[in-house]
Amino acid sequence: MGNSGDQMLQSRFRPVDGTMLASNLLLARRQPAASVAVAMGSTTDKISGLANEAAGNVKQGLGKLTGDEKLKAEGKAQEVKGEGQQVVGDAKGAVKDAADTVKRKL
Repeated sequence: MGNSGDQMLQSRFRPVDGTMLASNLLLARRQPAASVAVAMGSTTDKISGLANEAAGNVKQGLGKLTGDEKLKAEGKAQEVKGEGQQVVGDAKGAVKDAADTVKRKL
């Protein structure tokens, strides 16, 4: 895996405090690349989106409370990511519903 793959794994397995857990990185490296980047279903996207949105809001609140502009910005970015995941989940659900409707009519 190249450098960008390492960065992806590191960002995916970085705990809230910003440190890197070596055990998480080692576990991720053992998995085939396809299993690391598995496409999520609509419900999974929505749940992940809600979790990211909530975590982002917490980070923003802590950033405001402590005056940490970087933490506030990270929180906003995570909140936006969560909102995007929810939109993707909604879109996947709509496509699945449309496909099911077409199947029923056949």
